[in-house]
Amino acid sequence: MYDVIVIGNDLSSLTAATLSSHHGRKTLYLTEYDIPESNEESGYSFDDYPAPLTGFGPAQTCMRLFDEIKVPDYERTRIRLLNPGLQIILPEHRVELFFDTNQLFNEMTREFKGKDEEIRKYSASVSKMSSLFDGFIRESQYLFPIRFKLFAHYIPALIREKITLSKALRSLCSISPLSRVFEAQVALLSNHHHEHAGSYPLMTSYVLNYPARGLYYFAGGTNRFIQILRDRFKAYGGISFNSVDIRKVSVKRYVDIEIDSQGTSLKLRGKNLIVSVQWGKLRNLLFLNKKLKGLERRLTRVGIARYPFTVHLGVLEKGLPERMSPYSVVIADQNRPVSENNNMIYLKTSESGDTASAPEGRRTLCASVFIKENPLFLNDGELVKICKETIEGVETFLPFLRENIDYINIGNSIERSRKYQEAVNQKYLMRADPILGIAALSHRTPMRNVFLSGGMLLASLGFEGEIVSGINAVNLLIAKKERDDD
Repeated sequence: MYDVIVIGNDLSSLTAATLSSHHGRKTLYLTEYDIPESNEESGYSFDDYPAPLTGFGPAQTCMRLFDEIKVPDYERTRIRLLNPGLQIILPEHRVELFFDTNQLFNEMTREFKGKDEEIRKYSASVSKMSSLFDGFIRESQYLFPIRFKLFAHYIPALIREKITLSKALRSLCSISPLSRVFEAQVALLSNHHHEHAGSYPLMTSYVLNYPARGLYYFAGGTNRFIQILRDRFKAYGGISFNSVDIRKVSVKRYVDIEIDSQGTSLKLRGKNLIVSVQWGKLRNLLFLNKKLKGLERRLTRVGIARYPFTVHLGVLEKGLPERMSPYSVVIADQNRPVSENNNMIYLKTSESGDTASAPEGRRTLCASVFIKENPLFLNDGELVKICKETIEGVETFLPFLRENIDYINIGNSIERSRKYQEAVNQKYLMRADPILGIAALSHRTPMRNVFLSGGMLLASLGFEGEIVSGINAVNLLIAKKERDDD
């Protein structure tokens, strides 16, 4: 008998399993495909997770998690604050999004002359909204369960600031290149899909301040961050079955699960279930329960607008610009929305000297595009074409790329992008609350012993949304246990 069973292949599920185990719950973690393991080829260790890392500053989401689960200091030395955190390259502009707010203001006014006052208002509004939202997250213990007195205290101020921000954005977005800068930030740092810049939902607006809150580089890549969580999960006594075939899930008073693990059939029982909404079998297995039919309808209203597809390259260091940030965005046409016809390419490179990621004198370069079709349903020829078009797009920014490629395996890139669609977040079409402007789904279900996790629930928050979602699921479970004890 387990206290908690966690099902999911994504980072949110691993976060929930780790925290549940940390809180003394006997926890079983089940994965069918597993979140990305090391992708090592020819001395390179590639990252399968196409997202910048946020939330590692003092008292921020990920660092608070590290403090709670007692991640060793030597692991924290892998984390480095980037300044600039992100570079956005357009045909006629190159914008560096600095951590330092004065540098950021000077950069924006240098690139877009005559808009000093509008940029100042925008920067002040983004900063104030971020401060308010950070306080709300801290005091509400990661958003859920919401304490309504606290909610009522923060929401009026947040809405007022959102209106101010929307006015500033509308003024600035009259300049096409500047509009693309805002679009690129939201498209990359949030998983809530928008076709055009302008009035974003409350939480999506919050990510515009992510560069000023800090974008971080993790030596060894995101896969190393995932391994740290796995290590802590095991250290607290967590048990995991990886790459299993989950055949049946029944939820009544207890959670009964039947799995096939390496040819052996096993029956498992737990008191509570945390399951990721991104688990591929969620609808086929869990939603057979009549009590969860309403939940199924709620989740099916969330659409997927774009799927990440990544090409992995190993390149000679001399082929990359000296001042190139580990996180860069290349926009081909500044007069078209970044989401249109793969107009945006996201480049994630390892840092010079990070020998855990690449051999000396070489770097990893992961080029990601966000495509309309699921890679699982495209044939090899179609995906090879996308790979070639992506590399050609990168060459507009790196004209000497081709002659400095040390490693390329298009077949491996295709396989990895297909395999890990359940582990990474897509770009979701979500309806924002018409009053509060918060695009989020509840972690609760109609069943008292079933809780949800998954970045989709807090898509607007991007990478941090995944971490917060795993935390929220465990917080709800603990709150339920405390009510039962009373």
